[in-house]
Amino acid sequence: MDSNELLWTLGGLALAVVIGIGMMQWSQWRDRKRHQEIRQAVMHMGLAPRDRGTAPDLSPFALSRLGDRGAVSWPGVSFAVDGGHATICEYTAVRQVEQRDPDDYRSEDRFYRQTVLLFEAEYLRAPAFYLRPAGIGGKIKQLFHQTAIDFPHHPDFAQAYLLRGNDESQIRQFFTDQKLNVLARHRGWYVEGNGQRLICYRLGELAAGAKAPQFVQEALAIARGLSQL
Repeated sequence: MDSNELLWTLGGLALAVVIGIGMMQWSQWRDRKRHQEIRQAVMHMGLAPRDRGTAPDLSPFALSRLGDRGAVSWPGVSFAVDGGHATICEYTAVRQVEQRDPDDYRSEDRFYRQTVLLFEAEYLRAPAFYLRPAGIGGKIKQLFHQTAIDFPHHPDFAQAYLLRGNDESQIRQFFTDQKLNVLARHRGWYVEGNGQRLICYRLGELAAGAKAPQFVQEALAIARGLSQL
């Protein structure tokens, strides 16, 4: 390799490093910006946000099984509401996808990143359930194999959502007419319950910009509606 080739090689490597650092800084800036937008949206609703000390454990929920691995992006925003505690964070699930053809085999990572609201309250008595929008397929559909629990007297809910869980009797008792009406008014959400905790999210969507206040308002409306005794 002559001196010119060496200079071109070193220049290319330096440029790649600069671009990589720039992209990382830009990504970090976007993360901080979304964090501030969520904080502002919470404050706009008259609530007092704070940064939670430790990341919440989302492993009991089906969201954690969407990929081969996953992690909570932190810090998140926490606040007290309705005698309980809410945390808004981002969860990234990574699933390895195999690409096969006669001449080549390779795998690549597919990312599912979404903003999640976790609501926790001692008075909440939610059965283990999984709610997803009707007509959505893919990996998330495979997490639960139970037959959907229908509510024929609530056609708006039936058109919007599929509800699954092991204990149908408890789930039917939990989902009162009032709660079904709340969900029918807010379509496109994934909601999971587990004892004193429930989570709300839109699969693959981050609450950024104008979506931040909309996410906070709708997710809280769902959490409040489902936590009613």
